Amino acid sequence: MFGSTAGAYEIGYSCRFNEDDSPELSRTYTLNAPWTLSVWVKRCELSSENLILGASGGEVNFNSDDTLESEGTSSTAVFRDAAAWYHIHVSNNGQFVNGVSHGSVTTTNLSNAKLFDDFDGYVAEVHLQAGTSAVGNFGETNDDGVWVPKSASAGDTYLKFADDSNFGVNSGSGSNWSTSGLASADQMPDTPTKNYCVMNAVDPSADEFTLTEGNLRTTSGDGAVIRSTFLMESGKWYWESQTSSSVTDDASPRIGIQLPDSSSTSIASTGGYAIDCDGGKIYNGSSATATSTTVSANDYFSFAYDADAEKLWIGKVVSGTRTWLNPGGSAASDANVTSGTNATYTSVTAPRLAAMEGHDERDQGTDGWNFGQKTFQGNSGTPPTDFVSLDTSNIAAPDIKDPSGYFQTELYTGNGTAIGSGGNAITFSGNSSMQPDFVWIKNRDADDDHSNYDSVRGTTKQLEMNSTDTETTESESLTTFGSDGFTVGSLNQVNTNTENFVAWCWKGDGTAGGTLNEVGDINSQVNVNTTAGFSIVGYTGNGSDSQTIGHGLGVTPQTVLVLPRSSGDHHLISNWETGVTAFSEKLKINDREGATSSSTQVKGGGSTTFTVGTDGNINGSGSTYIAYCFANVEGFSKLGTYTGNGNADGPFVYCGFRPRLIVIKAATATESWPMYDAAINSYNSGTTTGMVQLFTNNTNAESAGSNENLDILSNGFKLRSTNDPVNSSNTYIFMAFAENPFGGSGVAPAPAR
Repeated sequence: MFGSTAGAYEIGYSCRFNEDDSPELSRTYTLNAPWTLSVWVKRCELSSENLILGASGGEVNFNSDDTLESEGTSSTAVFRDAAAWYHIHVSNNGQFVNGVSHGSVTTTNLSNAKLFDDFDGYVAEVHLQAGTSAVGNFGETNDDGVWVPKSASAGDTYLKFADDSNFGVNSGSGSNWSTSGLASADQMPDTPTKNYCVMNAVDPSADEFTLTEGNLRTTSGDGAVIRSTFLMESGKWYWESQTSSSVTDDASPRIGIQLPDSSSTSIASTGGYAIDCDGGKIYNGSSATATSTTVSANDYFSFAYDADAEKLWIGKVVSGTRTWLNPGGSAASDANVTSGTNATYTSVTAPRLAAMEGHDERDQGTDGWNFGQKTFQGNSGTPPTDFVSLDTSNIAAPDIKDPSGYFQTELYTGNGTAIGSGGNAITFSGNSSMQPDFVWIKNRDADDDHSNYDSVRGTTKQLEMNSTDTETTESESLTTFGSDGFTVGSLNQVNTNTENFVAWCWKGDGTAGGTLNEVGDINSQVNVNTTAGFSIVGYTGNGSDSQTIGHGLGVTPQTVLVLPRSSGDHHLISNWETGVTAFSEKLKINDREGATSSSTQVKGGGSTTFTVGTDGNINGSGSTYIAYCFANVEGFSKLGTYTGNGNADGPFVYCGFRPRLIVIKAATATESWPMYDAAINSYNSGTTTGMVQLFTNNTNAESAGSNENLDILSNGFKLRSTNDPVNSSNTYIFMAFAENPFGGSGVAPAPAR
């Protein structure tokens, strides 16, 4: 199961193929079948045919519907993640992406082949060799559960792109390849082992722009904003942008940063900070400040963003020197940036993405974004002290490198066996072993209730997430929280013979019955995992108002989900960061209704307790309750909001990881709670078939529907439908849990999905 650790094999360079330059590699030769191709690619142009290998009698390419085709075999999966790298392997063993099979292949003889003709994106580590070689010879799953490159023997062709004067240099046994349409500037450090930020081709406004040069050049975009693939959640970041050769004062772009969930078509709105290339004004939202800076064609602008100190510096590079703009004061220097003084803007209170607003349909934009892929123009080519470029190695090391040690989805088939005969012992298939403390089970094939168990209440104690029923004791339900799984008996809800089930499982601290927590007005029994931002809280209500209850997290929970045990009623969920005002409104996870006032429900929260009112759903005198508390953990969990646009080209929602589970609810509308899981949906299927989904608020078996479709990506998810439960003109809340972090110091970048 396990391979190397992160960074065991590093790829030094990639080659950027810009379709507008008609780049390609060609060679006169013959390679008889069977043969093997292994290559890593980072896509830039989506929804268009992109050739990888072309030859008489055979080819490998992305189709215009974003499926992958090899020798006439097309995948069912679509591959439209433009933020990270795919590993593609083709041989007589099949067509593989990131080590997973996507169809059988029979290779045919190659002659006079071309590589990457009509391709747009980045390419690294190209192997083309005789014979049938296993995918595991070129990639492997590392200790954190990430598919990573592996050093492989060179056959006929091995292209490393280490010589920027000749990208066709062949380190294999065959002759060199001829190149055309490539320049030395196309050698890039953006690789599968060090992934860089680019402008995001799945941003909902991307179609309004022309993206070229590896998605580092953005032009046109009338009345639209495009954002980047990296959200700067913490740390100190530096990048530059160059105006295009045709920038004019009367119609020019604004360049800056914007909130990731903004639906505005202008950076000059709430959440936007920018410099306007029309006269050099700087913007904080719609508030403009004149500067003495002039803007001309091909000018370079600098951006330094301290996400922790909530400060942004915007500057201009003149003759290699950065001058930072400071409204109402003298111009700042690099020394000011390093010391944290004279910022252009302070109180930049939420993480932002690099962004550009287009002003007209002419070639008004940037001739290049530089997030560190190239030498910077200012101050000897280096960022200000302590500031870094936007690549995955500079993201803070996540506290959880392998999420499967803290959250797993397990798919299993029921056998109907009673506990007395051994039951059905489920062993987790995730990368790491994990003893669960909260197990949520749903029959995928039948209209059965959801079944919920946790180690604070104990085995066989069942609540149903979708219903208002009281807790019951079911002797043939979940009977064991195992060291790496759980055991269920013959209860139909969890173990009907031959039917398929899904279990979502979270790790606490492993303490059966929990630990007494006397913090607050009401004592609680808690099972808490502070690393994962998760706790289980059991308590007995006293009927009094404004009572505090300890949760043990040490940080304020992002949401609190309370289920009554002794009185059947609704299961309440409160506290989302925006859209639904924190702790002042409630939702019912077993009901379709929108958010309503919760003045008698969960009323507040802090790092040690949450506060409840007098409602019987949450604090009836003598009634018992169980609460599940979740906090955001970078690279592992994200509980937030997004704004729908009612368009099939829906919002992109940044999570900072490749999600495993996503749950969505329209905040104020009467809509269901769809659940999308990457274990059930092992690939993105396109809009025709649609994602398979379940719902927290009903008993329905799983179903697929193109009207509620989305793509799960390496850094978040992309809405691709207009249906009300996920993407009408509403605010939506979501909760997501990770399969792999997007990146971070000491971890391998998540592959594209």
